Amino acid sequence: SSDVCSSDLPAGTTAGYLGASTTWKSIAYAPLVGAQNQGRFVAIAGGDTASQAAAYQDASNLFGAWTYSGSALTTSQRWQSVTYAGQPGQGLFVAVGGGSTAGSGTTVSNYSPNHGVNWYLGSALPTSQVWTDVAAGPVTTIANINAVVAVGGGLGGTSTVAAWSNVVIGTFGNVQLSTWGQSTMPGSAANWISVAYGNGKFVAIATGATAATAYSTNGGKDWTAGGALPGSSLFWNKVVYGTNGVWIALAGGSASYQSRGSTAAYSIDDGVTWTSVTMPTAQNWNNAVWQPQHNSF
Repeated sequence: SSDVCSSDLPAGTTAGYLGASTTWKSIAYAPLVGAQNQGRFVAIAGGDTASQAAAYQDASNLFGAWTYSGSALTTSQRWQSVTYAGQPGQGLFVAVGGGSTAGSGTTVSNYSPNHGVNWYLGSALPTSQVWTDVAAGPVTTIANINAVVAVGGGLGGTSTVAAWSNVVIGTFGNVQLSTWGQSTMPGSAANWISVAYGNGKFVAIATGATAATAYSTNGGKDWTAGGALPGSSLFWNKVVYGTNGVWIALAGGSASYQSRGSTAAYSIDDGVTWTSVTMPTAQNWNNAVWQPQHNSF
């Protein structure tokens, strides 16, 4: 897996592990009201291989067998990212990705209203591209709206298009994902590779020559250019927010998506400026998670 959550997903075939024969690409966590240990993990397969596989596991049974979703993802394609949006026990998992072949685009999104048990076709994303990441903000007090933002153009392509949607709790308690809206990223087309939410903003980063960043304060509808990441030739992979007010961006090397490097960056002003920092070893650093219990990434 190239994603991490509050618990790692080890590769393997024994009980409690996801099968190593499948390329598991992304994992997300949802709190569940009334459930023991209050949560569920959902994983989707894809990455560099077309797949329809999805699986889930309750936090109360992390060492038990993972359960494959009753209805798989609706399309065999190179799924890239999954997130949870909504209130505890009343929300949606949302998944985005690329087409079925390397570098091909798609407008397909999927959602699961029952915590990964079944998956359904969502509304069409605004343009066909490789949608590399999706993130959700917290529930607001206005109509129980939860913002969802997707970025794309990464993995070899470039784009100026992002997408936004809202998870809305209907009158009868049904969970709904609104039609995807289109927004424009600032500057020239870039490989927008990652997006995250924190401190009232969505922050997105681009990989490759532009080293661009952007932030949105209105749920992904409008974007403002942030400061450039250090090292324009680097393949940036992920942006992550920590509740200590610090954003971090992780990268690999400069030769290819799989190359290794030791440069990372952090921002303490919500992406307006970025400062370079050196990682302890040269790796293809592609993800991190904030641990509030330890006050650290």
